[in-house]
Formats: sequence, C-alpha cells, structure tokens
Amino acid sequence: EWVIETKNLTTSLSIPAAKLVPDLEPFIERKLYTVNTGHCAIAYLGQKAGQLTIATALRDPEIEREVAEVLDETSKALVIKHGFSTSEQSDYVQKTLKRLRNPLLDDLIVRVGRDPIRKISRTERIIGPAVILAEAGVEPKALMDVLEAALEFDIPDDQANLDLQHQLFIAWLRFPQSDSLEKS
Repeated sequence: EWVIETKNLTTSLSIPAAKLVPDLEPFIERKLYTVNTGHCAIAYLGQKAGQLTIATALRDPEIEREVAEVLDETSKALVIKHGFSTSEQSDYVQKTLKRLRNPLLDDLIVRVGRDPIRKISRTERIIGPAVILAEAGVEPKALMDVLEAALEFDIPDDQANLDLQHQLFIAWLRFPQSDSLEKS
C-alpha cells in the first residue's frame, strides 16, 4: 500500500499506484495494528506453541485461528476509530496474512518478538487497539491472550525481554497472588 499525505503539498499529484489522503495517521495506525500486531501475535503465540518461524507458526491451525481473532479485533478498532470500511479492512488483513504466510519472506520468532516492552506499551500494537475496543464497550479477548503470551515470551539474550521478566518478578514479589486469586 502506497499512501501519500496531501495536506502539506503545494501542488497536485497524479500517481496511479498511490492513494492520496489528507491525513496519513489512520493509515500508519492501520499498518501498526494490522501488519505489526499480526506479526508479533504470531511470534508470541508461536513461541508458546514451540514454533521457530513465523510461516511455520502460521501453518498451525490453532495459531492461525488465534491470529485471525486478533486481526478481527484490531479491524474492529480501526473501523471504530478511523472509519475504514469493513470490506476495505478485510482486504488489507487478507493481504497481510498472505504476506506473513509466504515462506520466502519468513522470519524467526525470536527476532520478531524481541523488545516486548515497547510492543506492549500503551499506544503500540497490542494495548493500543485493545484500549480502543474497551472504550467502545468491546472486550479485547484475543488481544489479551496475545498480551499474556508476550509476557511469557522468553529470549535470554534480549535485554528488553530480560528487563520485562525482571519487572514482572518484582511485581510478583510486591503483589503475591493469594489462594483465592489463583483459583479464579
């Protein structure tokens, strides 16, 4: 997708392959919440299932189903926030999944999942669309499942991952689970 923002152009453009828009922000967020969210969801869910690469993880029917649910939720968030049509967003999701399934463009799960602290921050690929949904009264269940997998993601040589594990351990020490919480 080639999108060009026109609000600061002093002349008109005519590029057949490009989509000219007054504001680029919705398209940047669509790429983040579709391509990037899908990519990291496959990585986090894939590592949990013992997979090594994005393309092989996406061939697992359970991961494929979970990623489809995640992208359904991010699509709802994008339709709510930016007014993309459901059919346009569905087409974008299908193109994204086709690219992510391509074994010629495969990537290692450990590389894609690196730096989980950034990827789970408030405006990023998992929490960002989850907040949009929650504020609209829609439960972001699939996104929360990916968040759980992200918190369990383990790459010993990734400093950001080690920092996250350290923060989670400190939180666990400060707020240990009571027996009643563990059973719920």
